[in-house]
Amino acid sequence: MKIPKPAALFAVTAIVASSAQGALTFPYTEDFSSGSEGMNMSPLSDSLAFNGFTYSVDGTGGVAIFDVAGFLAPSSLGNFDGLGVIGDWQWSGTTTHNVHTFSVSSDGNTTFALTSLDWATGNAGPPTLYTITGYNGLIEVARVENVDLMFAGTYGASTGSEIVATDIGPGDGSAYGLNLAFSGSDWGNIDRFEFTATGNDIVVALDNIEFSAAVPEPSAAILVLGAGALGLGFRRR
Repeated sequence: MKIPKPAALFAVTAIVASSAQGALTFPYTEDFSSGSEGMNMSPLSDSLAFNGFTYSVDGTGGVAIFDVAGFLAPSSLGNFDGLGVIGDWQWSGTTTHNVHTFSVSSDGNTTFALTSLDWATGNAGPPTLYTITGYNGLIEVARVENVDLMFAGTYGASTGSEIVATDIGPGDGSAYGLNLAFSGSDWGNIDRFEFTATGNDIVVALDNIEFSAAVPEPSAAILVLGAGALGLGFRRR
């Protein structure tokens, strides 16, 4: 995995994308093509505001936009055919920056349904085993543990938090990548999701994130009406 050196590789001024699009509209796929190589790299920042969402890490890590395949240096990496977001991009091994969580949150806590995304990491040190969690406000509504970037399969099978993972290469140990389809209904009404790992600092690369309109929860009025109608049906028998 190649770690770029800001002074040597880029003459980057402080470029941070803002959420100029206003209210989010769905469905929406974020492929980061409106960004640029090294965006948000200098000065170092642990968060990136981009097209209505904020991408952030904990600890003292950095979040920036790069050509993901070029950054991770694999022979091929499936759907990663251009720019994506990476945190902690300045990874230098072990727990130097104490980065263990990568978060994606909507501006203004707008709820959405998470449909799918492409996810990758480098070799030789970063964790591959993660917990993926979805939140609505402060409430955890979806959670799958032990999702392993090295193995395709169905995680959280037959639960509301089910995720179907498909291998996207490269298959030679130079990096690890999965396409994740969030097939469980628990991912249908969230405003934030997180990737969390223990051990060494993380390197999380994301691209082609598909957002859909949130599936609304039944309102209290509808539930009461439904119960009333059911009761009426019983009385008529």
